[in-house]
Amino acid sequence: MPSKGSSGREKHDELLKKVSNVVYIVTEYIKYFLAICIVIGIIFSLWSVPTQLLTLFDINSDSLIEFLKYSINMIIALELIHVLCHQSLDTTVEILLMAVTRELIIERLHTWEMMIGVLAIAILFGIRKFLYISTLDKDPAASGSGHSVKRHTFHRRSSKNDKTEQGAEQSNY
Repeated sequence: MPSKGSSGREKHDELLKKVSNVVYIVTEYIKYFLAICIVIGIIFSLWSVPTQLLTLFDINSDSLIEFLKYSINMIIALELIHVLCHQSLDTTVEILLMAVTRELIIERLHTWEMMIGVLAIAILFGIRKFLYISTLDKDPAASGSGHSVKRHTFHRRSSKNDKTEQGAEQSNY
């Protein structure tokens, strides 16, 4: 017979799980709302692209830098939307690479600041090459969200007939 304390503990855990799920759902909606707001902001700022292009005809050398700042900021904003909607380790590293690269290209940095930026890019490429595990992106339970669990399927050993069928299917691609 379960004790009265364990029943209260189970109810408490169940309530915490429900509250956690509600908070998760609310934050998901807020995240998508913010992504939509960013898209609207990008659409409104696209109206100034023709004037940005016209500034390239100026003799001033800063006009190209200003156009690059504007364009790269728009690209980073689009990538931020991508990260918000499709969270993965790869997209996170990708937007960090873009942001650091933007600073290196656009800003007038001292030599030591430029070297730190290059080192940061090298570290990000190293993370992407050696530490990135694609299965962690595909398995929400491994990434810590815990709201849906990927089902692992085990395939039976294939016979000769299965191999010929698989070969025929692969040749269609």
